[in-house]
Amino acid sequence: MEVYGALIMRVKARMDAGEDTPDCLVKTLLLNQEREKLDWEDMCMLVSAFIIGGIYSVTGPLSLSPMRLTNRQIVVYRLRVLSCGS
Repeated sequence: MEVYGALIMRVKARMDAGEDTPDCLVKTLLLNQEREKLDWEDMCMLVSAFIIGGIYSVTGPLSLSPMRLTNRQIVVYRLRVLSCGS
């Protein structure tokens, strides 16, 4: 809750400040929170599900070369994608 909640709050702060925020999962959740009746725990769990789902991959969309990626690199990349790069 602490990690994913902070991620959500960073994106929310950017949106509230009127910054141009690229489309991402967190932005979509925030914009549709009322309509979808999402509470805080719902949003944190949805964000974490996309990261946990692929945490054990060692290669993926990041690999433009045949290099091997660590789990930490993949998690950091997924966090950036999910949170509009925050």
